[in-house]
Amino acid sequence: MFVLYFDSKYYHWAPQLIGSIKKFEPSELIMTFGINLTPDQAVKSDRTSAFHLNVSVPPQPEEEVPFQVIERKAEYLIDAIASFPTQKLFIMMDIDMLLLRPLTEVKEAMLDHKFDFAAILANPDKICGGFYAFRKTSVVMDLLDEWNEFLMDGKFYYDKDQPSLALLVRKYQFEHGLKVLPLTRGYLDYKSREGSHIWSAHKSEFGEKHNRFELYQKVSKELGIK
Repeated sequence: MFVLYFDSKYYHWAPQLIGSIKKFEPSELIMTFGINLTPDQAVKSDRTSAFHLNVSVPPQPEEEVPFQVIERKAEYLIDAIASFPTQKLFIMMDIDMLLLRPLTEVKEAMLDHKFDFAAILANPDKICGGFYAFRKTSVVMDLLDEWNEFLMDGKFYYDKDQPSLALLVRKYQFEHGLKVLPLTRGYLDYKSREGSHIWSAHKSEFGEKHNRFELYQKVSKELGIK
């Protein structure tokens, strides 16, 4: 199952990522979380067919939420796991990314070899934030609860989510036996080189957000995603 999230500024990116999931992982369910959407966006998001038939969209909060969207990552995963208890694997992606091919190897490795968590470990103090995979286990639920408590403590600062997750993953590896599947940097490759599985528009060299969105749309069309 895929768990996606976006705010009003990235709402219009969602159909492309969902389209790439539909193309390469058509059997997977998708759960989206929108935060601080405009009234029109909230209405459209509530009609699941606006994005994809397999998308589940929780109700939009009536008032603007005073948290950054990245501070709610763990909360979204916890909600998705509670909403779909029969799902075994939960994949979270940033909305400015696209699948380039199926994620078969990671999914099979996690389920067959009982890995709890898969991600790109940039260095000991940082886990790349654009792609995570969690298998529903008791140790993962404990990790997510602790991560959520940290993220939602009301103290926002830049890049809060990635170093905090790296710290907790190390802690749970050594103290609780968390089994981690490390992915190479080439797995998520903004140059779309051979062997990469995910393309990201989140690169400063691509320019401002409107430039990145134009490139995002271009790559989407090249993949045959409308």
